[in-house]
Amino acid sequence: MGSLQVTPLPSILEGESIRAADWSSDGQHLAASTDDGHVLVWNQATGNVTRHPVATGHALAVVRWCPTRDEIACTGWGLSAILLTPHARCMRELDSGALRSYRGASWSPDGSCLALVDQNYLNPVVWQRPPHAPVNYEAADSPLRAVSWASDGRRLAAVSDIGTLVTWDTGGRRLDALPATSPQQGQSGPAVTWIPTGSMIACGDQSGAVALWNPLEKRMIGSRQVSSVSIVDLAFSAPGNTLICSDGNGAVRVLHPDTLSEVAIIPGHDNWVGDLHVAVHPSRRLLAIPSRWRRNVAIVALDPTP
Repeated sequence: MGSLQVTPLPSILEGESIRAADWSSDGQHLAASTDDGHVLVWNQATGNVTRHPVATGHALAVVRWCPTRDEIACTGWGLSAILLTPHARCMRELDSGALRSYRGASWSPDGSCLALVDQNYLNPVVWQRPPHAPVNYEAADSPLRAVSWASDGRRLAAVSDIGTLVTWDTGGRRLDALPATSPQQGQSGPAVTWIPTGSMIACGDQSGAVALWNPLEKRMIGSRQVSSVSIVDLAFSAPGNTLICSDGNGAVRVLHPDTLSEVAIIPGHDNWVGDLHVAVHPSRRLLAIPSRWRRNVAIVALDPTP
């Protein structure tokens, strides 16, 4: 892979304090969650935005679009998991009345299961449909920070507060607990994602390190210090030929998936921005980068350098 040219496109959702964003599976709409409890849905073709008051007065830190349905999972601090159907303008709570501190969510590829992790619990919360019933998963060694389904839907991965990478099968049986980014562990793991082929897992920790694992061989392929501050989000592009990494200062890096070398960087802020969940377009070389401080979503094109 050669270098990439980063081209800023017109930003969207100006004036909104955005925490997270996610594209619909067809790439036609972008969902973004706000500090005041709304989910905004942007239509890429028309530029129209619809506002959905999901949890007014509560920050929504997580937003994930179902890959097979017109359904968005969203949640945040002290909130239950909420499913929003944007075009029907209706929603429902999965765990009504539960006060949770969800930090991450991931849909299975067929949209049949929604996995969430709560920073105060050792077990992932996995909802399966029908009939939207929770499945019991074995406990990890410490509370979980981030979660991701494999592309075949047969394995679930999460990273924990003490830096372990944990995997489960679909029956909830814990398979492995590996040191996510370092044999010494100890570094909390805020980010995890599977490569689309299912052959590799990427993990990031609070020290700014990123590591690649072969989960079947239980072998670390490589690791690299890519930032001086915490890694807060990781996502592979749809073909798996780039790894997108965001850090606590708002910088977004495009990494080579084999070597973790830096292909391109989109500079961030000088101050700590906390969670920054970047949305990778499912088919085009587009990134949607939310910002609570700039109060918008930046749209960036990544093109090979001529």
